[in-house]
Amino acid sequence: ADRPLRTRATLIVSPPAIVEQWAREARVHVEEEGRLKVVAYPGVRELLSRGGSTGDGSALPLFHPAALADADVVLTTFDALRTDLDRADNPHAVPNDGASPRSLRKRKRYRVLPSPLASLHFWRIVLDV
Repeated sequence: ADRPLRTRATLIVSPPAIVEQWAREARVHVEEEGRLKVVAYPGVRELLSRGGSTGDGSALPLFHPAALADADVVLTTFDALRTDLDRADNPHAVPNDGASPRSLRKRKRYRVLPSPLASLHFWRIVLDV
């Protein structure tokens, strides 16, 4: 199995009401524009509902883990994280007893788009509750 992609990014998980506040604070506290790359990741379900665009017509490459791995800060919500992780089997999961991982779920009858979050090894994870 592929190993998670290591990234320097910090994943910040917060309630939806303060994701934009995190983005604003990052802009305020970084003196030079563009020195800190902040990406707001809405989750696979939201990206699919938008048809893969940001709403302003620009392409949104956030389906690929490398797009998030290139960021310094990745912002997401608890709901987006939960939904992404519930939708996909985690190929990197290792049970505590060292046995091979197995899923208790029924095998999916349709193709599930994997979450890029599950494919990354973040440098730091911040939970803002």
